[in-house]
Amino acid sequence: MNKHLAGGVLTSALFLLTGSASAAEPIDLLAATHLALERAPAYAAAEAGQKASEEQRGIGRAALLPTLAATGSMHHFKQRFAYSKPTFLSTSANYNKSSAGISLVQPLFDMKRWSGYQQGKIAADLGELELDLVFGNVVLAGASAYLQTVSAEAALAASRAQEASLRRLAEQSALAFEVGSLTVNETLDAKSRLDLVVATRMQAENDLAQAEANLASLLGSEPVLAVVPFANTFAPLALPSEEVGEWERRAAESSPPVRLAEARLALAEQQARGSAYGHLPTANFIAGVEYDKTTGGSFGMGTRTNNSHVGVQVDLPLFAGGAVSAKAQQDEYLRIKAGREAEESRRQARLNARAAFLAVRTSAAQVVALQAALHSAETAHEAAAAGHEAGLRTIGELLDSEDRLAATRRDLARAKAAHIEARIRLALVCGEFSDATLVAANGLLAVATPVR
Repeated sequence: MNKHLAGGVLTSALFLLTGSASAAEPIDLLAATHLALERAPAYAAAEAGQKASEEQRGIGRAALLPTLAATGSMHHFKQRFAYSKPTFLSTSANYNKSSAGISLVQPLFDMKRWSGYQQGKIAADLGELELDLVFGNVVLAGASAYLQTVSAEAALAASRAQEASLRRLAEQSALAFEVGSLTVNETLDAKSRLDLVVATRMQAENDLAQAEANLASLLGSEPVLAVVPFANTFAPLALPSEEVGEWERRAAESSPPVRLAEARLALAEQQARGSAYGHLPTANFIAGVEYDKTTGGSFGMGTRTNNSHVGVQVDLPLFAGGAVSAKAQQDEYLRIKAGREAEESRRQARLNARAAFLAVRTSAAQVVALQAALHSAETAHEAAAAGHEAGLRTIGELLDSEDRLAATRRDLARAKAAHIEARIRLALVCGEFSDATLVAANGLLAVATPVR
């Protein structure tokens, strides 16, 4: 995950969004994630920060290069003199004085400047790593919001289907009670189940509205563009390795937070070296040319002076009130702090990789089990409906089959969303995310927009 990948993501988004920008046409997971990246203020801010950090490389290099400066001045002087004894000298002076010069300074030996150059290079890399981290956060947030919306739509569809079915059953039971073929308890059971499903449907509508608002905020669109449902034939994504230790190792080496913490440690180490170099002497090559001209003076005559010099200047710090030692000690403590933070980042990366790996594996097993459960629930519901029609099943059994069918549909949608999100999270945690990760996840939707 780097600036080249991010640039490719945003470039491919142009094609995807051209054909799916209307509210009537749904966008898939790939296009939604691209749109979130394009419009996320946090990512735009990180890009600006990365460009600013890149300038640190030039700033550090400039400290090692020669500096050339030109100076110039022009003054008008007016003076009056008073002498204690008579003299032939003038008692006033009215003249102009001008000067110009060029100076050159080239560092020959300055370890603190060299350390600053190294710090500039690391700071430039830090900007890139921080951009990668924000990139991953935006990708995960966009994908999560999209999947939550798809899952919420599936849950609402299941509740609405259950409500329509139970409403017919409640009406049928009321008619059956009037003719005396159904007891009052069975009629009340059907009515109470319907009321509960209405409440469930209202909650599902609220959940969908919240999910759509979250997605709209991330995509910067209003109203929310339609989303693509999960594919009915949903095959969980395979993992290249089933060893959790292997994923932990990858995360500890390549996770964006780990690489960022290690870069900060390298910067702290270089800053500590630079502070320690404050005790060393410095040597600079210096050269210059100066020209001075005056039009008059106390003797009434003007002068012209040409000066030039070349040499080496050596400075040896002796005592600065303890500031150099204190700064060196401070930066040493900051280096220790950065080292501990890098160690903690590696530990957290291992934990995150394990959690994401287990979530991928668990959700995959849940999807398979719930797909089988859905098939069984549909078969059981058909049998219960046929049995109730023939008078062999009670209405309570039919209502129970309706509950199981709707609950299984909702659980399956949540498991599908959890599986896709966990797979994206695992790739991000291990520093292995690419456009191919999104393409594979996008293939689990009912309709996938082709990538060009």
